[in-house]
Parts: sequence; structure tokens; C-alpha cells
Amino acid sequence: MVSKPARQGLQQLLLAVALTAVQIANARADDAKPEKTESRRQAVLKVTGTFLPDSSGLKITRAPTSGPGANMDLPNAAKPTRGILDVGDVITKVEGKKFKDRREFLNLMNAAYKKNKGQVRITVKDVNTRRAMVWLTRPEVVRMDVPVARLGFLADLGKPVPVAPQVPLVPATINR
Repeated sequence: MVSKPARQGLQQLLLAVALTAVQIANARADDAKPEKTESRRQAVLKVTGTFLPDSSGLKITRAPTSGPGANMDLPNAAKPTRGILDVGDVITKVEGKKFKDRREFLNLMNAAYKKNKGQVRITVKDVNTRRAMVWLTRPEVVRMDVPVARLGFLADLGKPVPVAPQVPLVPATINR
């Protein structure tokens, strides 16, 4: 026989598990929905790539032989040095800042383009030498659909939750 307080504690635990399962199911349903976008003018390199996990960068999968990705300069070089993005190269930073997804990458590109009057510094890990070098490029501006920021339950897992300073942190107690 189970005591009344133990039974109530078990019921509270089961309710908490059920609520968490519903939150996860709703978050997965949100993830299955099409991504919300906004149409805006966007600075682009005219390359195609795959975003790597852990903010490791954008791995180039298609690099046209013309356009901003094929017309880069090595800044502060003793003599003019040109560079192009090759398939397999990885863009690791824009203006010295890492990015984790398409939205962050595009936002950094736009901010740098505006700040530097049409020029953007990108850090590229070369597919052949494995060395990272900073290149100066001049992106083209096009109108395109860009993902908007999205907040979701699963996206926030593991992140610290801000607590208002006036709210005391009190340990949870179980009523018996």
C-alpha cells in the first residue's frame, strides 16, 4: 500500500512528465512548420554552402567562377593578391565574428557591408592548405527572403534563463 503523500508526489511527478512531453511535442510541431522569412536587400557572395555544426562555419558546395566569391583581395598584402572561394573552403567568420546559422551569417554580411561601405572581411579556411586567412570581398546586394529570428522551446534548452533581480530564488517544496 502506498501512503497518501507518496501517491500525491507520484501524481505531481507524472503530471510534470506529461507537461514536458506536451511541450516537446509542440516544439517539434513548430520545427516542422515552414521557416518564417522577411524580404529584404541582402549582401551576398553568390556561393552555395552547408552550415556546419557548432558554429564551425559555412562549407562551400558551389562556387561560381564569377561574382564576389571569385574576386577577393588579401588585405594589407605587400603586393596585390587575389583569391577565389573553392568548393570545400569554409567561411568561419564574417568581420571576425562566428555565426551559427544562415540568419546570423546574412545579418553579419549586411552589417559589415553597411559599416565598411560595400566591403566585407571574411575568414576562410582553405580546402587545400587548411590555413585560415582573412580576405576582403565586395558582396552583391540582391532582394531575397531571409529567415527571421524564431524563439522555440527546443532552441532554448540548455540556455540560462534570465531572472528578474527582485524575484527571490526559493527552493521548490512539495506539500505533504
